[in-house]
Amino acid sequence: MTEIGREWSAEVRRRLGKNLKHLRKLRDWTIYDVSSRSEISWHTIHNWESGKNCPNVDMLIWLCRKVGWRLGDVLHGCNISPGGAEDAAK
Repeated sequence: MTEIGREWSAEVRRRLGKNLKHLRKLRDWTIYDVSSRSEISWHTIHNWESGKNCPNVDMLIWLCRKVGWRLGDVLHGCNISPGGAEDAAK
């Protein structure tokens, strides 16, 4: 059996990457800022944002906890706005 992140379709990887990048830019963070806060390499984050590959569920939860994002916003991108992103940080 393969890792969940590798099983996700290209479209899911693209959407997830777009959501990650959007949330990062809402806070005016670089990939390096997210990397530093999450303890995940910048190269890995870049690959996620570009849709090259996808994190598994455990890594997504880790990332969200470390940087203060809501898992639902990362997965679905529903109604992501600057106010929503700031609320997620609280």
